[in-house]
Amino acid sequence: LSLGVTVAMTHVPRRVVRELDLLTDQAIEVIEVLPRGPAATAGLQAGDLIVSAGGRITAGADDLHRVLAGLKAERDVELQVVRGERLLEVTVTPRWSS
Repeated sequence: LSLGVTVAMTHVPRRVVRELDLLTDQAIEVIEVLPRGPAATAGLQAGDLIVSAGGRITAGADDLHRVLAGLKAERDVELQVVRGERLLEVTVTPRWSS
């Protein structure tokens, strides 16, 4: 299953971690959102920082892959995303890569 994004591990600034009461300062930065992909449809943007997926902390791409691998089909997954200095909830429906 795929979200249709290119990602890299990054650190969330300490001030943002404190202000948003995050459990970790590591996140997955969205580098690129593929047009018409699941992430684009859900409204994810380049620069967004994914801090959790499916209720699990995502400190790296492997954590996100584990969440996606645990899905039985193309089912919604809730992402917590830091955009600027706001914490957003985004629902994405991953799709099988073609």
